Amino acid sequence: MDAKATREYIEHRSEPCPTTGCWLWTGQFCMYGYGQYRLFAKDKWHKAHRESLMAFKGIDLTGLGALHTCDNKACVNPDHLYAGTQKDNVRDMFARGRNRNGAVKKQFCKRGHELTDENRLPPRKTDCRICHNAIQARYREEKRNATI
Repeated sequence: MDAKATREYIEHRSEPCPTTGCWLWTGQFCMYGYGQYRLFAKDKWHKAHRESLMAFKGIDLTGLGALHTCDNKACVNPDHLYAGTQKDNVRDMFARGRNRNGAVKKQFCKRGHELTDENRLPPRKTDCRICHNAIQARYREEKRNATI
């Protein structure tokens, strides 16, 4: 896929967040919370944030990672991404308190919703109320349709 087609695809599969400026990926996610896609059934998986940085900024990421300035794994906004090494990523992780022993709370759920005090579910307060409500609504709808 050429850069123009990739840009159009990313714009189509993302949704802008008015509060953070992030473009939240609406497609599939990998197990680590990053957006991903593949064009054909046997094609390799492409990380959406990496493809966004390459398509919009024209940066060759050979040997580099696409790092987030916003700390939102679901974000594909090229203005929130920059190329860097794994060493840069680890340095950022410690500087922002995102390491395992860091004192900073998780800021976003894996779908990219901001985790505010009102949006966190007890008991661990790491789950997103918006995602939880959407899952419950889908379950109720499937149950309703199954009984008809």
